[in-house]
Amino acid sequence: MSEVFHDHKRVAAAIAAVVDAVGRQGFYAVVLETLGQYIDCERWLAIKYSRFSAPEFIVNTSLSHEAVTQYMDHLYRIDPLLRLVTEDRVPSVVTFSLMQSEDESNVYYDEIFKSGQILDELTLMLPVIGGGYLGFCFDREYTLFNEDEIAFFTALYPIIVAAHAAHMRTEFMEGLGALFGNGKVGVLTLGSDNRVIYQNPAWNALTGHAFEKEKLEFILSQPELIAVHVEGLIAHWEYSRNVSASTASVRAVFLEQKSEGYIQTDVKEFFERFYDTYHLSPRERQLVEKTLRGYSMPVIAEKLDLSLGTVRNYKQRLYAKLDITSEREIFSLFMMHMFGRS
Repeated sequence: MSEVFHDHKRVAAAIAAVVDAVGRQGFYAVVLETLGQYIDCERWLAIKYSRFSAPEFIVNTSLSHEAVTQYMDHLYRIDPLLRLVTEDRVPSVVTFSLMQSEDESNVYYDEIFKSGQILDELTLMLPVIGGGYLGFCFDREYTLFNEDEIAFFTALYPIIVAAHAAHMRTEFMEGLGALFGNGKVGVLTLGSDNRVIYQNPAWNALTGHAFEKEKLEFILSQPELIAVHVEGLIAHWEYSRNVSASTASVRAVFLEQKSEGYIQTDVKEFFERFYDTYHLSPRERQLVEKTLRGYSMPVIAEKLDLSLGTVRNYKQRLYAKLDITSEREIFSLFMMHMFGRS
C-alpha cells in the first residue's frame, strides 16, 4: 500500500479535519478536499441522488456552467451512479471500472458518459434521509484507481458516514442545510403534535405556499417510505430516527418532481436512427459501434480482422460523412441524437 496510507499523522489529521467540519456550512467541501489530498484526481464533486428527482450538485469546484447545464439537461440520464440508485443496489465505495454492467445498452451508455474526459471515478455513496444518496465523486482522466486507493477509501467510509450522520443531526434541527435547505426537493418536518417545524423554499415553491391539510393527511396515512402521487408530484415521508435519535418522533415529508430518470431505451434503437440519418454503410456502422464501445483503433482492427491502415481509412471516410474531425465528436453527435438534439 502506498506510503501515504501508512502515514498515521496524515490520516489522523484528515479525520480531525472532517470531524471539525461537522455542523459547519462548508462541511461537504471540507470532506471532498480532505479526501482529495490522498489521491491524484482531476476534479471532485458532491452530488445528491434523490429517489425521483434529478440529481443535484451540492459541491462543484471544477465543472463549468456549460458542463453542469449539459449534465442537468440530459447527461444525468446515463450517469452510472443514478442507475445504481434506480436499481437499489448502491455499494458503499465504487469505481467506474468496478461497476461494469452486463447489459449491452448500459455498456454503451457508460462509455458515452465517460467520454466527457472521465476515464475512472471513485465514489463514496452515503445514504441520506428521503431515500437518496450523497455521492462524493473523484474523477480521473488518464489512469484507473488502484486497489490500494479503493481499500483506503473503504476503510475510511465508516468514519465519513458517522461524521456525516453527526452533521445531518445538526442540520436537521437547523433547516436541513445544504442537502435539502436550498435544494429542489420539497421538505416539510412535523413534530409529534403535527405542528410544522420547518418547510424549505422548495416546498413553498411546489405547493404555492398552501398545502391542504387533507392532502398532507393522505400522504401521512401511507406506510413509511411508500411514495404516492399528489397533484403531479411524488410524495413520501419517513421518521427522522435515521438522522437524529433526539427527534425520532419528527416526521419528514418529501415532495419531488419526477425526472425522466435513468434511460431505459435499448441502445439498438438509437443506433438504427443514427445509421438511417447518415446513411452509413455496414462497415461504417461497425466502426461507430466499436468506437462507442470504447475500443482503440488497434483493438477495432483486431476485432474486425482488418489492418490498422484500413481502419484509419474507413474512419476518415466516416468522419467526412458525419462532418466531424475527431473520435470524441462521434460520442457528442451520437448523444445529441439520443436526446433529440440533432
